[in-house]
Amino acid sequence: MSRNLRTALIFGGFISLIGAAFYPIYFRPLMRLEEYHSAVFLHFKRVAHMTMRKSKP
Repeated sequence: MSRNLRTALIFGGFISLIGAAFYPIYFRPLMRLEEYHSAVFLHFKRVAHMTMRKSKP
């Protein structure tokens, strides 16, 4: 195997690993906006509700 091919395969593998790690964090929510916004809204409501419950004696 030539040196340039080996370097290209290692670099390509590294880029693939970074892409696989960032897919569920960044790209999936961008492709499914309705699902992401509803999940964020439900989480926000739950956090706001728990905050209000803690502030009352």
